[in-house]
Formats: sequence, C-alpha cells, structure tokens
Amino acid sequence: MKKELVRVLALAGALAPLAASIAAGPAGQAAPAVAAKARPLPLRDVCLTGGPLKQAQDQNGRYLLSLSVDRMMAFLRQAAGLEPKAPGYGGWDGADRQLTGHIAGHYLSGVSLMFAATGEARFKRRAEALVAELAAVQAKQGDGYIGAQTDRDKTPGKALYGQVAAGDIRSAGFDLNGMWSPWYVQHKIFAGLRDAYRFTGDGEALEVEKRFAAWAESVLAGLDEAQVQKMLGTEFGGMNEVLADLYADTGDARWLRLSDRFEHRAVVEPLARGEDILRGKHGNTQVPKLLGSLSRFVATGGEADGAAAKFFWDRVALHHSFATGGHGRNEYFGEPDALGDMIEGRTAETCNVYNMIKFARALFALDPQMRYADFHERALFNHILGSMDPSDGATCYMVPVGQGVAREYQDMERDFTCCVGSGMESHALHGDGLYYGSADTLWVNIYAPSTADWKEAGVRLTMATSFPEGAEAKLTIETKRPRRFELALRRPYWAGEGFAVRVNGKAVKDVGPAGSYVRVGRKWKTGDKVELTLPKSLRLEPLPDNPDRAAVLWGPLVLAGDLGPLPERRPRGAGAASRPQMPATPVLVTAEASPAGWIKPVDGRPGVFRTDGAGRDKDVELVPFYRLHRRTYAAYWDILTPRKWEERAAAMKAAQEAREKLEAA
Repeated sequence: MKKELVRVLALAGALAPLAASIAAGPAGQAAPAVAAKARPLPLRDVCLTGGPLKQAQDQNGRYLLSLSVDRMMAFLRQAAGLEPKAPGYGGWDGADRQLTGHIAGHYLSGVSLMFAATGEARFKRRAEALVAELAAVQAKQGDGYIGAQTDRDKTPGKALYGQVAAGDIRSAGFDLNGMWSPWYVQHKIFAGLRDAYRFTGDGEALEVEKRFAAWAESVLAGLDEAQVQKMLGTEFGGMNEVLADLYADTGDARWLRLSDRFEHRAVVEPLARGEDILRGKHGNTQVPKLLGSLSRFVATGGEADGAAAKFFWDRVALHHSFATGGHGRNEYFGEPDALGDMIEGRTAETCNVYNMIKFARALFALDPQMRYADFHERALFNHILGSMDPSDGATCYMVPVGQGVAREYQDMERDFTCCVGSGMESHALHGDGLYYGSADTLWVNIYAPSTADWKEAGVRLTMATSFPEGAEAKLTIETKRPRRFELALRRPYWAGEGFAVRVNGKAVKDVGPAGSYVRVGRKWKTGDKVELTLPKSLRLEPLPDNPDRAAVLWGPLVLAGDLGPLPERRPRGAGAASRPQMPATPVLVTAEASPAGWIKPVDGRPGVFRTDGAGRDKDVELVPFYRLHRRTYAAYWDILTPRKWEERAAAMKAAQEAREKLEAA
C-alpha cells in the first residue's frame, strides 16, 4: 500500500509538498501544496448592503425558499425504494429528461452558500433537511450510491453503472450506457455535500460524501486506464474537483487517487502543452474539468494540472469570449479570436460564465493578477447580472450577444435546466472575491455596497458606492487598534483620466496607470476614509476578426441597444416559416473614431445613452446590458465609415437587382 501511494504521488510530481499532509493521516484536513497568496475574505464575512448584486442575491434567496426539498427528492427516494413525500419536479430534473437529481445537488450548494452569505438560519435548516434526505436514500441503497437516473427503457442507474464497472462502456457525446451525462449529475450532488459541510458545518454531509466517493471508487476499481478514458468522453462535470476537495477536507489520499482517475488526458495533456484544442468542444463540459485540474494543482503542486488550468482559462477569457464575458455558440467553442460569425441568438450559456468566474477567483487567490479581477468584474456586471430578470428572479439559459436577439428566460418552477441550477449557486456568491487578504495586504477588487470583516487583521470595512452606474466609492475603516497594512485598490483598465484616490480628503499622488493597483500603506485607524473617483468613458471594443463589428462599452458595462418588445411567441410545431421576425438592427455610420462624438447621454436617466444621427435607418437607445430585460436587443453593431456604408449599400442594391432579374427570367 505504501509503495502504491509513493508511485501515485511521484506521478503527480508532488512527493515533497504532500509528505507532511499525508503523514497527518485521513483524520484531518490536508494542507495545500500550493498556498494562496491572496485569500478571499470568507463569504460569511462579506455582507452586501445594496445595489444590483444585493438585489440578485435577495431574489435568489426568495426563490430557494420557495422550492420544496420533498419534491426535489421524490425520484431519488423512489429509486431507492422509499415512498416519495411529494410529487417530483419536472423539466430536466424530471424522470423524462433524465438529469434527475442534479437540482438537489445545485440546491444544496445554493442554500449552503446563501447561509454563509446572509447568516439566515432558514437556509441552514433547508441544507440540513436535504442532507438528511440524501443520507436516508444512501442508507436504503446500501452501497453508498445516490441516484435516480435511468436509460430510455427505465433501466435503473445502479444497473447501468454496474455495466460500466464490468467494462461494458458505451460512451458517445453526452450518453454513457443510456444515461445522460451521469457523472455530471453525480458531481452536483458531491458538490452540494461538500458545500453543506464547508459552509454550514454539517458533519453528516461529509460522511455521506465519503460513502458516496467509496461507491464511485468501486465503479472504477476494475477498469484499466483505456476504459476510464473512454468513459470520460462523456460529460462528467468536475468530478476531479470534488474528489480533490474531499482529499483537502479529510487528508485521505485515497480520494486524491480517485480524483486522478477523472483526469481526461485527451483534453488536459494538450492544454498543458499550450495547445488550443477547444474548437468544436462543448464549453461547459470543459470548464468544470479544468477547474478540477486547478483544484488538483492546489492539492498536489502537479505542474501539468497547473499548466493546463492556467492556459485554458487564458485562452477562454482572452481569445474565445465576447465583450460580456460569455463564450460559445450553441454551447460549443469556435476558433480562437474568430468571433465575427458566431454572434447570434444562441450564444453565451450562463453555466459557462458562472464556472469561469469561479475559476478567475481561484486563480487570483494563487496569483493576484489584474486580468483575473478584470474578467470577474466584466462577466459579473454584464452576463451574470444580465442573466436574471430583477423583477421576478427568472434566470436565463442563453444571454446572447447577437443582433436582434432575446434572452432565454426559464420557467423557474418547471424547466430546472442546468442554468437554473447554477443560478442557485451563482447569485449566492456575489460577495465572494470582492476582497482578498494576506498577512499585510488587503486587495479591493470589486466596488459594490458592502461590509467586510478582515478578521485576521482585526479590521472592518464599509464600502459605499453607486457603482456600476455611479463614479464614486468610499471605503470607511474600523480597527480594534491602529494597524499598519497596505490597501491595494484596483484601478480598472477602463478608469483613465480623472481617476483619483483620496485618503481622509488628501489626494494620493501616485495612482499608477490604468490596469494596476493603487497601493496605500499606512497605519490605519478607526474613522479613516478612502474615496475613489472611477470615471467611465465610452469606447468601442471590436471583434478580433472584424474591426467593423464592435460592442459599445461605458466603463466595464456593455451597452445594449433596445430594439423593441419581444416578438409574439408562435405555437410549438408551427414550423420554421412561422418563426417570429426579429427587428432589424441599425447599422451605425460615423466618420468619428470616438463614440463620445455620436453617442450622447440621455438627460435624467443615468446610464442611458442614444446614438445621435449615426443610426441607419434610425437612431437607437443604449442601456447597460444587465438592465435590459424582456426586450429584443443588439449587443454588437456594424459600425461603418460613410464610405464603407455607401459601398455596402451599393453592393446590397446590386445583389437585389440581380435577384429580381433572376426571378423575372
């Protein structure tokens, strides 16, 4: 056993970093092999006090409390031979769509995170009730298994996993032996149990998770590497992540070895070599597994995991993403830096963006670089806030970035898609990553109305701001006693001329360039105030492969054009010919390089703008992308010089005349 452990660790390149933590045995937590340089202030110590992030968090809390634990457990109980306590939910969590059980996992994460974020006891009670139900199902199953998936013939999932364990592996796309992405579903339950343990302190959740992991271990025990890799051709969520996390929570290297079996070599190895292999791959199949690689890097120090995770994030964020922070068309990656033909009505799945933000937060903790915070802000204030209608809390599957497009709002009581599930978690995490601390530095990354307790330093902070529309932020400090530390205040890349920092009314002279941290070191005391001016200007962000097609941004906010009400929905099965006609998107024609010359603010409506004489055939109103709901809109624009517009108009006229001649003939 000892020789086998040494061999596994050597393959991971992690003998030295792990020696001390493994020596401690499985009874306690494992020390990470790679220490954080900037630890996010715990979710329980950051309280949102206002603004759109707080509004989304509150809507999420109301939604979570409106749902029934008994209903989401119905099919899981039935599969275990227990009587359901209520009818099960439908949609993707129902028996017919066969992702049955994923919502219980998402929900357990959601209520656990909401308890940490708010301290509201009702969320903890929901988490405890769900853990108890999962424990009862697991006990009835008798072997650690928790699940309710079947194939189309209603063959029980346990029997199908038995086929896999015996080496009968039929893997194609999202199908594994007739089940739809089964390890993906199990990952959600694993993650829910992990979060219940970590954020509510529920010890039973950890015990259920360990028994569940032992069952997963038994499924793979008799498979060779080729068989396991064949199995991993099917979407499996972040199974490598939750098992690395289980190792971190228990110190038991058994779970680290099991995590290694969920490393998809065909994807991880070329990424570790710096090869962008993403074209044609399903977006949210890849993001969680590479987030798992990052968790494994933290646990082991394995260079390949770290290289793959960092390269992947950089490629997606910097070469595959739209201005809003989303990526992919119809859920799939295209060519890097080739986005011009991708923007349309089914771009930017919300699950992907949620996981990319989690990824960015984790990377910043390891290496506090500005680009991670920039992406966090961009994706949070555009896509994630834009994925929830603040009036009713409905979340979106796709939040498209095309022209003449509309968002895919979910029926929150019926659909239970993956993005409904990830939304339960995402909107509970808005306080995460606003602030990071080390021994002598506090990073301020996201400006949002909030309070934060930096308990290690005995410091409490209060942030007052009307950001993202407003341009001012004020940070007030309380300390148990005067303390010397450095504030690292993020100066965003978009905050140019007019950016200022004042401490107790006195200007800080060295604020550095845009895209850097303003570092203010001093002995701080209660009542000290830091005031920031964060000016926002209009700018264009062209697509990398089409300089004539661009998004309009105001500071970090993408401005969407309001093209009118949503078209009337047509009956199902009405056919392509009866699909609603989306409104035309005006072409913007201007000889001025700066958008400030032809986009003007609307008086009395902060954050609202209107094109001034540039629209062909009409001007259009522009509002922050995240605020434009239940409307048809455009997020990218064709922006042409007068000469190019004339050339396009002439070409269109010639094409129309040619069609008319052909029809006449």
